Amino acid sequence: MKATGMILNELATVLPQIAGDDGAVALERALVRANRIFTSGAGRSGLMLAAFTNRLMHLGLSAYRVGDVTTPAIHTGDLLIVASRSGCTAGPLNNARVAAASGAEVVAVTADPLSPLAQCATTTLVIPTSPSAQPMGTLFEQVLLLTLDAVVLDLMRELQETDESMRERHATME
Repeated sequence: MKATGMILNELATVLPQIAGDDGAVALERALVRANRIFTSGAGRSGLMLAAFTNRLMHLGLSAYRVGDVTTPAIHTGDLLIVASRSGCTAGPLNNARVAAASGAEVVAVTADPLSPLAQCATTTLVIPTSPSAQPMGTLFEQVLLLTLDAVVLDLMRELQETDESMRERHATME
């Protein structure tokens, strides 16, 4: 399929730019020192963060998706990771502002380093996604998921977790 090659080429262009980014390193450090971790994103970005939140739980970290009925209040010492390609999506932006006002650390993942979301964040990880032949924010969402999966691998090493230890935390009722 021609489209698969095009997608792989776009990913091969963008992912190396993220690998050494200060924002990616700061994200990993923030995850390790946080009391609790919260994630917020809308649409497909939110789905990528949901998958990441699930893996954080598998790592033994206290992780919550904003909007879930069991999500507690955020406080000082906690971390909110917010993803929005535009950095202007109302819900996630509001969540970032609430978290910052509560004294929590905020990591923004966005394509726009000058966006309102980036401006209220403690740390920003910029995912450059222009130009792209893929529709809408697809490249952003793909890179977001792959970057967060790479963070999980780094955290596994740092936290001395294995596939087996993580599997012990996997849901037994589905």
